[in-house]
Amino acid sequence: MFKDLYEFIDSSEKVPNSTFLDTFFENIHKFAFFENLNSVCLKNDNMIIKELISSGNYINILENLLLKSGLNYGQLPKGLLLFHWYPNKGRGRTPSVIISIGR
Repeated sequence: MFKDLYEFIDSSEKVPNSTFLDTFFENIHKFAFFENLNSVCLKNDNMIIKELISSGNYINILENLLLKSGLNYGQLPKGLLLFHWYPNKGRGRTPSVIISIGR
């Protein structure tokens, strides 16, 4: 699911080097996880996503998204990833339905 993002992290490149990565970073603010990622970037790097992009720190953003020190999206099951964005509610939702047992 995050193959292209991991390849970029592992490469020696410092700036996006594909149409996929260009599109990802141009539209990052549209992802349901954006606010959570922005908070983690601020906590870990003392910069918000916009500042990290402006200073060319694309790898930091991806590490904050994918690795355990950040949101850990690289290891979470797909059903736990914020996937759907509801603008009128100002929050993202996972694709899974949580079932309450014993209530």
